[in-house]
Amino acid sequence: AIASAVAAEETITFKGNPSGQEGKDARSAMVTRQATEEGKVRDATDAIVVGARVFLSGGQERSGNGLNATVKDAAGDVLSRLYPKFHIADNSNWPTVWKRAKEGNPDALSSVGYTGDPDKHPIAAELLRYIGAGKKGNEIVGHFSAGQYGWPKDAIDAVLAVLLVSGHLSARLQGKAVSVSELDQKKSGQAEYRIQHPVLTAAQKLRIRK
Repeated sequence: AIASAVAAEETITFKGNPSGQEGKDARSAMVTRQATEEGKVRDATDAIVVGARVFLSGGQERSGNGLNATVKDAAGDVLSRLYPKFHIADNSNWPTVWKRAKEGNPDALSSVGYTGDPDKHPIAAELLRYIGAGKKGNEIVGHFSAGQYGWPKDAIDAVLAVLLVSGHLSARLQGKAVSVSELDQKKSGQAEYRIQHPVLTAAQKLRIRK
């Protein structure tokens, strides 16, 4: 059907627009032939899609309501299997968190719907456990963008910035202490992060100011 449709199109193009009635009738017949064959292609494609089956790795077949929905559901299952903790960082607003943290906003994580203590956010808790005595930014990103996590770099950079603002982390670049405002996402990967002890609460900081 595809070959016939292409042949009809090429014939129409090659012959052009005839001036005589016989030529016009022949061209009209060829246009009809092209449309008929293209209809066969669409029907065959629809039949193939309707009859398509989706298999997960390992041979398990996945059923669902239509091919599109089935493929999406299957992809979600595979994603969960490969990166069981990916859903924690599955948000498109991490660039906004990064921007607000760079401005020194202590509530930057509200952009991803989180309003609790920064260090209690699931990503922050994982980062703090991993950083321990100290880790470089690129090392942190490499660890959490692979394995069971699959987290995007934007999420990791944003949460590191939030923890710098909250005082749970400190950062050094080429041996010199730097603030979050001095870091861009390239420098963030080159910086070394360390956990801060103890971390002053907002109330404690207010008392110190007084």
